[in-house]
Amino acid sequence: MKKEIERKVYFKKRSQLRIFFLLLFTVAFSIITIVFSDSLSETKEQQRKEVYGKWHGAAYGVDEDIIRTVSENVLVENAETMYILGSVLNQRKSVVGTFGCIDSFMEESGDIELLSGHWPTSANEVAIEAAVLTQLGYSYETGQKITLSICSDDLSQGNEEKDVFNLCGVVKDYSGNWKKKSENSQLVSIFVYPSFTEKYKIQGRNIFINLYDKYAKYASDLNYPCKNRLVLNDYSYLMYSNSSSEKIDMLLLQIVFLLTGMSIFVLLVNNEILSRQTDFVTLRILGATRGKMVATFFREKIGILLSADILGVVVGIFLSYILFFAFSSGEKEISFLVDLFNVLKSAGLNLGGAVLALALGFVRIFQLPLRGNVEHAGRYPSKSAKKILCLKHIFLRFKKVDKGKSFFSIALSFFAIILFFVMA
Repeated sequence: MKKEIERKVYFKKRSQLRIFFLLLFTVAFSIITIVFSDSLSETKEQQRKEVYGKWHGAAYGVDEDIIRTVSENVLVENAETMYILGSVLNQRKSVVGTFGCIDSFMEESGDIELLSGHWPTSANEVAIEAAVLTQLGYSYETGQKITLSICSDDLSQGNEEKDVFNLCGVVKDYSGNWKKKSENSQLVSIFVYPSFTEKYKIQGRNIFINLYDKYAKYASDLNYPCKNRLVLNDYSYLMYSNSSSEKIDMLLLQIVFLLTGMSIFVLLVNNEILSRQTDFVTLRILGATRGKMVATFFREKIGILLSADILGVVVGIFLSYILFFAFSSGEKEISFLVDLFNVLKSAGLNLGGAVLALALGFVRIFQLPLRGNVEHAGRYPSKSAKKILCLKHIFLRFKKVDKGKSFFSIALSFFAIILFFVMA
């Protein structure tokens, strides 16, 4: 008797540990995947900002009234202006770039970078895009004299003027990428000091808008003050894009995680209830109701589920941190992001899936043919069996009765394996 009790306790503890480590592994694995996915999305966004700018929206060819109205809007953190002063011509009188200046803030939020040198600090200095320098026939050496043919009015009028500048900086090419969102408007590629606006008449203004992070999703509300000229930067910020492939991929991944954990969990609970069927029969004979047995079984598991879920989140974040920097050593551009909302949502979904799987396992308890009499608590052999019931083949009868349950367990195991391959 003592050995039988010890054996039951051993198998019960082993079953509890299986459930604990299953949920722990499922939660940790889902957290690792979510952290890596969020970090990858953040890295891609930072890279897009470097190419297409950090501004949320832009309006081209606007006047001072629009600039003032937009700048004073409560959604806007800052609005930066690009002033168009004219066009620069090459020796064949073809336009090779736009002559103008920008607000100082635009160097940072616009992510317009210098390859070498510095931005103009006086009226005789100029910074030029690398591609434009090549078209003008100059090298990238700063400090050299640059002669520019500037057309400040309509080119057909032949209003051209030559100015000599010191090349103070070489600008990384950006206008070619930004033109995809500029509606064919001019973008400055030859930068001069802002005081040059006194010598050359301002021909156009472009405003680039940066919103507060909490208001970024309301960027389209600025279309009215921009007089329907607002262009959202959906290249840098996917929330403005109609493409939802990343969101769908994340949703499908969450579903796969959930189904994998649930299928294995149902299998474990089902097997545990089968192994403890004698105990449930005994409890029923002693007067316990099915509801009481379900409540007892649930209390045994809920503490395990909660502890495994919480520990799974901690282990998942810790392993993500270790694995992330192990794989990305030396890569400074890669961002590590832990979105607590996504992490908690994943942990909640996994815990909910485990509870649902536990509830599905309760069906097995209700399937037990407990009527209160000992003779009604056993399993019945098939009615179609024509052989006389005897000790020789009684166990074979029991196996035939359990064929459907065995098939269910095998199918569930196969389904879980397939889902693991999908996750891989």
